[in-house]
Amino acid sequence: MNKTKKYKWRNLILLSIMIGITITIISIALPKTNSTFNTIYVDRKAENKNPDYFTYEGIYSQQTAERFTDTIKGLLTSDNLIGETLENSGIQNTKENRKLFSKNLTIKKTGPQVLTVRTKGLYYKETDALISELEKYIDEINTQTQKGIVIKTVSKESVLEENTRYPILNGLVSTLIVIFIGGIILERKSLIKKLT
Repeated sequence: MNKTKKYKWRNLILLSIMIGITITIISIALPKTNSTFNTIYVDRKAENKNPDYFTYEGIYSQQTAERFTDTIKGLLTSDNLIGETLENSGIQNTKENRKLFSKNLTIKKTGPQVLTVRTKGLYYKETDALISELEKYIDEINTQTQKGIVIKTVSKESVLEENTRYPILNGLVSTLIVIFIGGIILERKSLIKKLT
């Protein structure tokens, strides 16, 4: 290895270490992010049963609840419900805020009648507010249509999670990536010089 090549490799390693330290410091300095989640169970009240004969109302109620779960998922991501949630949380209901809230909102269907609602970032406290707005809306639907849809939350309050970060790992990985990419570039340049 000639002196020029050693010099380039030494500079590459120094640059990589500097970038790794910078990434580590940035990772430590960034504020921690939190998220909250709650699970919703969607059900439908079966009509009163007549003990004199068998009805399929229980089965139909369950099928209706399963189908309505997709509707609930759609409602939770609707601009109207998100706007109401923002207003009731004291946040201005603007297009930008609704878009940002939607970006930080995740709704997963984890079972035929089960949805998990998760909010993160700036809006991590709004999970309960969103579910509360949904409950109000479902009550309105039930009074207008007599569907008897019921949503139940698994826990009374949303569960708070602090998202973990790994600043030293971030710094180490970024250092190795820079060395790897820089090494490929250096070796490619020296190979091209040899060939020409």
